[in-house]
Amino acid sequence: MAAGSEQDRISLTPGQQAAIGDYYNRLLHYDPPGTCIGGALNKNLDFGQIARNYRQSKPNMVVFDDFLRPEALAGLYRFCRESTIWFDVRHPRGYIGAYIEEGFATPLVLQIAEELGRCFPDIVGPHNLRRIWAYKYDSTQQAIRVHADEAAVNVNFWITPDDANQDPESGGLIVHTRTAPLSWNFQKFNDDETAIRNFLASGANEPVTVAHRQNRVVMFDSNALHESDVFHFGDHYVDRRINVTMLFGQRGQE
Repeated sequence: MAAGSEQDRISLTPGQQAAIGDYYNRLLHYDPPGTCIGGALNKNLDFGQIARNYRQSKPNMVVFDDFLRPEALAGLYRFCRESTIWFDVRHPRGYIGAYIEEGFATPLVLQIAEELGRCFPDIVGPHNLRRIWAYKYDSTQQAIRVHADEAAVNVNFWITPDDANQDPESGGLIVHTRTAPLSWNFQKFNDDETAIRNFLASGANEPVTVAHRQNRVVMFDSNALHESDVFHFGDHYVDRRINVTMLFGQRGQE
C-alpha cells in the first residue's frame, strides 16, 4: 500500500491498478434482499408514542430500538456485507458509500422507506423520499464531520451487530440542538466546518450523543447539525460499522 496517513486519499501505483483493474468499481456480486411478507418494520413498536416524543423535542428528534423485524435486519446486513455495491470511495475520512442510483435500491430498502411513511403519517408521510444511502467505515476514526442535510426529516439506523463495537458507549451519532440557519446554502451547512463550529460556539447548544446499537434509529430534523461520534470497531471485514440514512422532504418544510 502506498504511504500516507490513514485519512489521506492516495494514488495507486501502476502495479496496484493492474492488480485490481478487472474488479474495481464493478458489480461483481449482487444479491438484493426481497420484500418482507408481513412488513419490514417491527409492528410491536408504539409508533404513536414515538411520534409524540419526536414532536416534543426541540429540534425534533427521537431515538428508538428494534426498528426492523429480524428477517429484514438480517437480509439487509447480509446484502451490505456481501454485495459489491460500494462504489463511492472519494471520502478521505475512512468510509465508503452505496446509493440507490448505484445498486442500493433493493426491494427491501424501498419497502422500509415506504413503511416509514405509513407508520409516521404526520412526520414522514407528507414528504417525498429524497435520498437513500449506506456508509461503511474503517475500524476507527470519526468519519462524518459536522453538517446538516438538505431535507426535512432524517432517518438514520445502524445494522452492524453490537459485538463488533469495541466501545458500547460510543460509535453512534452526535446531534446538536442548534439548527443551521435557513439562509445558509448547501456549501455552507454541508462543507464549511469552520463556519459551523463558530456558529455552534456562538449560542446555547446541548449536543445529544446517541451510542451505536444494531437496529437503533435516530430520526431527527434534517436541519439539526450532526456528526459521527468517535468509534472503534473490530478489524475484521464483518465488523465494519454500517449505517443507512433516508432523507425525506425539502429543507425548511415542517
